Amino acid sequence: MKSRLHIIFTSLIIISFFLTVVYSQQQTTLQHRFVSGWNLVSVPLQPVNPSPSAVFDEVTPPLYLYDYVNGFEVGIGEPGFTNIAPGRCYNLLLRNATTVTATGSIASTTQPYHNSIVPGWNHISSPWPVTVPWNDARVSVSYGGVTQVLSAAAASGWIEGSLQSLNPADGSYTPLPPNDTPVCFLLPWRGYLLFSTVTGELIMQQPPPDNTPPAVAITSPVDDTKIALITSILGTVQDDNLVNWTLEYAPVETRQYTVLATGDYPLSNEFISKLDPTLLLNGMVNLRLTAVDFAGNISEDIKTVLIEGENKLGVMRISFVDLEVPVAGIPITIKRTYDSRTRNLPRDFGYGWSLEVGVGGRYMNNRKLGDGWEFNPGPLGLPCIGSTASVKYHVTEVRFSDREFYRFSLQISNPYPG
Repeated sequence: MKSRLHIIFTSLIIISFFLTVVYSQQQTTLQHRFVSGWNLVSVPLQPVNPSPSAVFDEVTPPLYLYDYVNGFEVGIGEPGFTNIAPGRCYNLLLRNATTVTATGSIASTTQPYHNSIVPGWNHISSPWPVTVPWNDARVSVSYGGVTQVLSAAAASGWIEGSLQSLNPADGSYTPLPPNDTPVCFLLPWRGYLLFSTVTGELIMQQPPPDNTPPAVAITSPVDDTKIALITSILGTVQDDNLVNWTLEYAPVETRQYTVLATGDYPLSNEFISKLDPTLLLNGMVNLRLTAVDFAGNISEDIKTVLIEGENKLGVMRISFVDLEVPVAGIPITIKRTYDSRTRNLPRDFGYGWSLEVGVGGRYMNNRKLGDGWEFNPGPLGLPCIGSTASVKYHVTEVRFSDREFYRFSLQISNPYPG
């Protein structure tokens, strides 16, 4: 059974329809994870294919998604059910937590968003993939040719000032007062209930300009950590207009990244994922945490760790000698080798297959040459009397086997500092 409020608004007129909205021409892919139970859900973009089955294709069938038309709860395929659009929200029942991915165009950020409201309960949401403060600075109501800020509209009796937010865990609703301290927000991907006594418009001002990139850091493990057992990765991602973040790993020699985890919520030195060294070749691996905000600002943090040890259960490695030249000194041997630890990486002879010449050594730098160095010229602009500093971690490795390897770190000293 759902809460009393849910029963009430099923018997009232709950309609959401929208004015013409301008969308960005650029296609964006967003992702969000919903918990199990009843959810008031929204999609903060205009999907390329707005049909419910296309947008929520990750949901295990049958799809229990409901809209409200003329006071009735209607399901997919029933008269009046609308396609998915930003600013709208729907009731969605999930048996299990589900990640939903949507591709489409984001509503214009250069003009306000107008959401029509009618007497009774209205479903509203943030039309953008960023939070909208529920306060006078960003929200107003228009009725009868008059526009008032949120608190004034509530004082005039046009609307109830507090939104209702559904808790999927128990089906209860939490009121979100306007102009509260701390401020309440309309979160992306979530829907809210607003009671209105008039036929008018709810107006949300566009997000302010954002030139500040997200704050991103992998807090554990740190650079040069030796990893022989399954290790937790902790990180921090902070941004008021965060869209999403991605944690990846890649062998330094290939820099072909594999996704470990993604999300669209902030992190504060929290667990993100785990790195399993038993599935990787011994050697240097880069961990990369990348975050992007609504304005397109991107930040990343990279940590280089050392995979070591011989705990490689289930690994398959096989080699074939294609050519052997018995010359004086070190004989030349060319081998084709398959290693299940690289089965997802395109190599010399396809996925997992590599070419080994001689003793089969590997040489790698954890960063591109020149990356992460800071050169400060001296008083006359001459580098010879200036200073040089490494602003990122640098290491070079020559590896002959899982056990034998040599690592170097370049240290620059200037005998004539400025």
